[in-house]
Amino acid sequence: MISEAVAVVRQRQGLASIMGYADRLEGDGQALSERRATVVKQEMVRQGINANGIETIGKGSSQQLDINRPGVPEGLNRRAEIWQCPN
Repeated sequence: MISEAVAVVRQRQGLASIMGYADRLEGDGQALSERRATVVKQEMVRQGINANGIETIGKGSSQQLDINRPGVPEGLNRRAEIWQCPN
């Protein structure tokens, strides 16, 4: 998936935003969500995208795709999303 995003960013010569998320079991998840976004950025840079063209944002556990059952981790909420920004 990261390779696909790299291809789009490279083709459009644009900027990218990466948003990291966490589930509620990870507390507010702010630091973890930021690390998730940073790891994706590092891979995009490794694949040739200029680091200056990528911003990272940690969203914590504020935007859940699926509500956690008590004590059960939810993988859908542990994610990073890559957005192509218009030039």
